[in-house]
Amino acid sequence: PRRFAGRNIHSVEIWLKDSVTDVAGESVQSAVADMGFGRPALSRFGKRLYARATSTTKFRHAVAKTLANETVNYCKIVTTQRQKK
Repeated sequence: PRRFAGRNIHSVEIWLKDSVTDVAGESVQSAVADMGFGRPALSRFGKRLYARATSTTKFRHAVAKTLANETVNYCKIVTTQRQKK
């Protein structure tokens, strides 16, 4: 996103683990089938969030503490660095 241009930008993808029932994903499968298309074999719900943080370690800690529940979620954190022109 444009407003996060610059350095120390992180994104985190949060997904439900495969062992957890994904009600939103099941709803999407039903909706696609109801529209006349074939029912998808798999549909999972996830979210991606962007944030600015001065330290990847601090960002990982904040995600683990506030956004992801290790019991039901897994997450992938990506740090993007602005390249010099």
